[in-house]
Amino acid sequence: MYKREHDIIADVANNLQDLGKELDIVLEALDYLSNAWNIARYQFLNGNEVVEPEEYISEDMCKEGIR
Repeated sequence: MYKREHDIIADVANNLQDLGKELDIVLEALDYLSNAWNIARYQFLNGNEVVEPEEYISEDMCKEGIR
């Protein structure tokens, strides 16, 4: 198992404070992508089962991430 050490939202928020209102839009998108990033890279527990990323990630989730 890998330890989740990436906090994309905090990293971006610290470096883009000067965006003002647009920062909220960026952070909202990053919230979605941050969760998807962890799901796509690491195994996770679903109840008592270890789930592989490819068992969970769908084409629709990928399209939403791009949008």
